Amino acid sequence: MMEEYLKKILSAEEEARKIEDNAKKEAEEIVAAANRKRDELLAQAEKQAQARLAKLHAQAEAEGKAEAAKLEAEHEKLISALRARYQERHADVVNKANLNLSALLSLAKE
Repeated sequence: MMEEYLKKILSAEEEARKIEDNAKKEAEEIVAAANRKRDELLAQAEKQAQARLAKLHAQAEAEGKAEAAKLEAEHEKLISALRARYQERHADVVNKANLNLSALLSLAKE
């Protein structure tokens, strides 16, 4: 009877080990699946972040180019105005110089 009792204990212990081994195996599978899902979600998030970053970069570049074009147009407008003003002043100076030269030549003849 003791032998039968010991066999039952050994059998119960063996069953307990099998249950524990199965539980460990299941836990490892769950952890592995969770790790795969985590890696998948991280890759997806990284892909979305890269796409968003590329979109923001393109937007910033377009805005920068537009601002540069605007500033260049304003710069060209100012340069044109300065050139026109320079031409006016230059013409005034040349006219005054011609008048002064004419007056001097006229005085010299007298």
